[in-house]
Amino acid sequence: MSLSPNPTALGTNEERDRERPVEKRSENYRENKRKQKLPQQQSSHVAQLAGRGRSSAKAEECHQLKEQLQVLQQQLRQLQEKFLQVYEFSDSDQSHKGMEKTMHLLKGKCGDSLDESSRKAECGELQTVMDGVPFSSVHIQEALTPGHLKKAKLMFFFTRYPSSTLLKTYFPDVQFNRCITSQLIKWFSNFREFYYIQMEKFARQAILEEVTDSKHLMVSRDSELFRALNMHYNKGNDFEVPDRFLEVASMTLREFFSAVRAGKDSDPSWKKPIYKIISKLDSDIPDVFKSSRCLQELLQS
Repeated sequence: MSLSPNPTALGTNEERDRERPVEKRSENYRENKRKQKLPQQQSSHVAQLAGRGRSSAKAEECHQLKEQLQVLQQQLRQLQEKFLQVYEFSDSDQSHKGMEKTMHLLKGKCGDSLDESSRKAECGELQTVMDGVPFSSVHIQEALTPGHLKKAKLMFFFTRYPSSTLLKTYFPDVQFNRCITSQLIKWFSNFREFYYIQMEKFARQAILEEVTDSKHLMVSRDSELFRALNMHYNKGNDFEVPDRFLEVASMTLREFFSAVRAGKDSDPSWKKPIYKIISKLDSDIPDVFKSSRCLQELLQS
């Protein structure tokens, strides 16, 4: 036997609903809608947090890659300086082959320290950096060679403080960039350092030998000081050192002698006035040095 709904009870419920205030029913409706939207808002918030986490991880990865690249760039610059120093004492062809082999090994190891996802991009950037560094190559105008180093040493007999503009004039076969210009300037800085060390050494030696007047100090072609300088800048002795250089060297020796004898060497900056004097004694460089075949022409003459 089935029970039918109680008409009286049903009517009572409908009447009760109609009797509820309109504001109460509206409030219940809004509450139900809010509960429906809440899971969607939470999902959106979680997705945003996940996206930020991925962006942060990617930024950290890029930062690490940049640091690795900077380390590799520094290592390349150090290798460049070492290679150019080796040029001074090594045969040109052997140095060229050794550099090519070393560069090949460097390029091959490019990605060893990087993860697989970033290796291609990092190697590509490293390759660009390496291509811009003036290592020895087939196109001589893109690199500094042992011949350029020898030429620069001979130029030191005329100029001790060359400007970058002057260097560009006398090295027309070189494609200049910031790195090559810096290397040439560094060469002349090293030349000056050796020059001044020798001057101070012989000035102190003269004082030990009880020389009292700087006028007695002179750098001649048969002097020990000249032989030391000539061996350093003109190793093959195939270039006739100009007389003007002997005059400048003599003046430099006297300046060091007078300063040391007067006790000025107790001041850490006692050499600076001497540098200033010598910097004004540069002379004109012969036009033959502007030629890319400078060394051949000097040897023939």
